[in-house]
Amino acid sequence: MGLNDDLVNKITKELSIIKTINQDPNSLIDGMYENHASQLENLNGIVKKTVTDFTSKLTGGSQNKKDIFEQIVRIAESFVGDEKEDQINAKTKPLVTTKLKKYAKEAGYKTLQQSKEIILTETKKSFFGGVGTCNPTTPLDTTGLDISPKEFDFMGMLKTDPMSITGKLIYESVVPNETNDIKFNQILYNTFTTYPYDFFTKSNEHLFSITWNPNNQNYTIYGLTPTTPIGDFIDNYYNSIEFPDIEHVLKTTTHMVLGGDAVNVEPKAFQIGMKKGNRLLKKIFSLCNKETTNQPLMKNTFTELNEDEYDIINYFDFDDVEGIDLDDEDAKYRGVLKFRDCDNFEIPLNTNYPEDFVYFLDSSDKTIDENVDDTLNNAAIDAYEESGGSIPLEGFQISIIKDFILQFPKALVMTFLSPKMFFPIILIHKHVKESFASAEEYMRSLHNLFYNIISALFWKFNKEFWLLIKQDLLKFIRKIAIAIQMNKIKRLKIIVKILINILRKALTVEIKSCKELFSAILGTINTSLNSSTKLPMPNLLLSLSEFLPGFSNDRAYMNIIRKLENAGVNVGPIYGTTNKLLPIVKCIVDGYTEEIDTNSYVKVSVKSIKIPTPVGPITIPPGILEGYGKML
Repeated sequence: MGLNDDLVNKITKELSIIKTINQDPNSLIDGMYENHASQLENLNGIVKKTVTDFTSKLTGGSQNKKDIFEQIVRIAESFVGDEKEDQINAKTKPLVTTKLKKYAKEAGYKTLQQSKEIILTETKKSFFGGVGTCNPTTPLDTTGLDISPKEFDFMGMLKTDPMSITGKLIYESVVPNETNDIKFNQILYNTFTTYPYDFFTKSNEHLFSITWNPNNQNYTIYGLTPTTPIGDFIDNYYNSIEFPDIEHVLKTTTHMVLGGDAVNVEPKAFQIGMKKGNRLLKKIFSLCNKETTNQPLMKNTFTELNEDEYDIINYFDFDDVEGIDLDDEDAKYRGVLKFRDCDNFEIPLNTNYPEDFVYFLDSSDKTIDENVDDTLNNAAIDAYEESGGSIPLEGFQISIIKDFILQFPKALVMTFLSPKMFFPIILIHKHVKESFASAEEYMRSLHNLFYNIISALFWKFNKEFWLLIKQDLLKFIRKIAIAIQMNKIKRLKIIVKILINILRKALTVEIKSCKELFSAILGTINTSLNSSTKLPMPNLLLSLSEFLPGFSNDRAYMNIIRKLENAGVNVGPIYGTTNKLLPIVKCIVDGYTEEIDTNSYVKVSVKSIKIPTPVGPITIPPGILEGYGKML
């Protein structure tokens, strides 16, 4: 079953209950515990259970209505960090949202490290595996061919000048990289007006040449070696070009959040291409994969997707708007920046934001992260001023940072939908099998390939993001788990102490009647509960607690909160003021627990028992044997 709203709400509610208790530690570990804390064993390692079942809830074969990553972020917001802001750097507030942005970047960086392997693996699988187009040793068998930009420029990127504001955000950086990888998107655009380009591999082997033919509006590819195996051509090409890096993804994310050139300046073809790309990713990012037994949060191979074949093909129907937020789409084309978490407050897109961002990209005054933070913060401040202060500034800051986080995996995958990534795939498919008029038609024909590439990148990102937030989740749950364990140990220790004192009292006080006996017991219990005397606790007795789950006032408190919420009772703040209901409930639970610990006992009666003797078993009738104990 896929991750759906009911499951997310349930997870969020459970985390909310834990947070409520975690925020009131004094109600968990009270002063009485402090009297015994030094005698308790080290709790390191007590909480050994990991939250591995969370991963399985993110797998399945069903279609969600919401972006899976967006749902993960919604869950993560419940437990990642407790502070509202970073005390060291005030610009990075609020801390929770900023921490998630940091995690998104780290997950993106790790995904990019494996991106080349993903592209090569999926491309070869599509061409050479199963019912693939050809064999990797099949020669190219051509010296050249013509190819139109429309065939491999899915997003209309080549209609955008790399030196424009938008261009500087979506193309490779003009700064040479250390490995001298080929910035082929830049070259494809420059070929429109400059001399032909000769493509050489890292080993200085000529792979092909490319030039622009203005007469037929096509690229002419020539100088191919007919005997070159297709598998080698793919390897040589992808190992020579510059793959997207983290700076490229951050720039693309900034463009997706704040726009680029003014709406009436940015090429319409590129705007349409971005819209199509967003629609495609929205659909695929809402698809839960089938459950795997050994690789949680990883996708299955395309051969296992046959039952979903019809659905996958239709994801590449770019006119289909099912599940698409048309209001968000419309906002981009109206040229407004929408703050979804601030009552959908809108301000006109301001070209100054991307212009300033691009300016600082070319300077050494700021790191890319500082540039992103300042740009987003400036947009939030402007929105706050536009609102006349009707919405707190922190609300705008949270909203725009969250939008940046949610756009990040889309931007990451979008950088792999650029012309240079499509180029060898379309070239080989056009020559070996068949040609189509547009990149959309190629994508529909090769839907398994493009689905697998997008899905592999997305789920690799999700896996890395999960590994980061998982540590916060375990710490978050560990706090309440340790608290419950401590309270259990505390209660067990006090009860055992009471029973030992009862034994001592029984041995030293002369008892002549039941009344005297029970009075002695009661006096001993009261004395024990009010005593701060430290009594050494044998480790053997302490270790027995793990076998006796017993009654937990903390767990009872959590259960009551859950039942109150399910019954529709508001347990949260009321008009910004602390709700007094929960302290009342906690007092009741604590009072009940204290009564159990102080005065309760259990009496058992054996129905019937046979006792073996040398002369044969003796049957003791029901009600004869009785036993007494302490309720735990």
